[in-house]
Amino acid sequence: MRRRLTPATWLLLAVSVAYGACTAVLQHQAYLEPIDFPAFYTGWSIVRDGRAQELYDLDVQAAYQQRILARPLGTKGVLPYVHPPYAVFPFLPLALLSIRQAAVVFLIVQFVILGWILFTLVEIGKPLEPDERIVMLAAVTAFPMVWVTIYKGQFGLFVLLCLLRFYRALRSGNDRPAGGWVLGMAIKPHLMLLPTLLLMATRRTRALVIVLGGALLLVIGALAAFGTLVWQRYVVLVHDAGIGRVPWIAARYMFNLRGALASWRHISPQAVNTASDVALLAAALFTMTFWWRVPSARDERFDGLWALTMVLAIVLSPHLFYYDTVLLIAPAVVAYVWLRRRGSISKRWGAYLVVFGPALTFEQMLVTWHAHAVRPLFIAMLLAAAALVWLLRRPVADGT
Repeated sequence: MRRRLTPATWLLLAVSVAYGACTAVLQHQAYLEPIDFPAFYTGWSIVRDGRAQELYDLDVQAAYQQRILARPLGTKGVLPYVHPPYAVFPFLPLALLSIRQAAVVFLIVQFVILGWILFTLVEIGKPLEPDERIVMLAAVTAFPMVWVTIYKGQFGLFVLLCLLRFYRALRSGNDRPAGGWVLGMAIKPHLMLLPTLLLMATRRTRALVIVLGGALLLVIGALAAFGTLVWQRYVVLVHDAGIGRVPWIAARYMFNLRGALASWRHISPQAVNTASDVALLAAALFTMTFWWRVPSARDERFDGLWALTMVLAIVLSPHLFYYDTVLLIAPAVVAYVWLRRRGSISKRWGAYLVVFGPALTFEQMLVTWHAHAVRPLFIAMLLAAAALVWLLRRPVADGT
């Protein structure tokens, strides 16, 4: 006999639908401008036209974006293409289409990826009861950043899929897929550091060979196709973005450690970057030290430590806009299932946490460009990391 959903579950589902409705209203009112996909299309079009050497020239990007968006646009108003040179290869066919046609194809791919994500979440959530899985899926699909990512034409959902499939492969002992999914994150290379160090610390040699060998092939392929000058200009652009010289990529817009520090006006940009680098180095040492002691998925701490590592990888990454917080779904779901399985949180409180947790992120979306907007969300992420550290040190509770 099937169990009926409880009134509390229906209430939580209604709250999830409300999140989705509010996001749709903001999009309908043009609060969320879908500028990101035109920026990507700009980079692909420059390479399509045989001007790969000028890919990271902001004047050239501004001229292309002005034609694409059909409005006046100066160098200071351009949203720059900052992905690595090799990231152009898979998308060159889209540059042969008009931007509207390319956007439709990209949108279809986004929904396919979302379906794959939900399928993966069902796999991860098997230890949960059926109504818990329903609430979890409802919360994820109504998570504001899921739809913001789709609407803006970002790559966040693909990277989220890579994280979730990486976890699944790692936990099942499939090293080659694990390495392949980490390599898939090369579209945002700054997120690859801690997962790669995790593979190194757990002695997953085959996975590590795939990651490092694949990354080397991507770089060599881009060098052969575009030459060395484009890489030199890419490094300069990334450096300029890191010190705040590139419009729209300033640290104050970030939702990571850099953004939190930059929201304090008395801290210099140099101090912000230094503190961020030191924190990332500390996270790298943490990853190598603790994962060396937990090489097997049979260890009870495996899921909790994976969630903590990914939170650190996301929060301490040098580049994290508000829509990139969609990546937090991966460690949040893994941590939630881990906590329920070990009896550290009750079903009722866990369900409320799953659905009402996104409220903080939704509130942040409404005040994205406020100078102090990053602080509450960043503090919440730090508290989540601290809670995971505390729980990892506690013995498993009795019962569920």
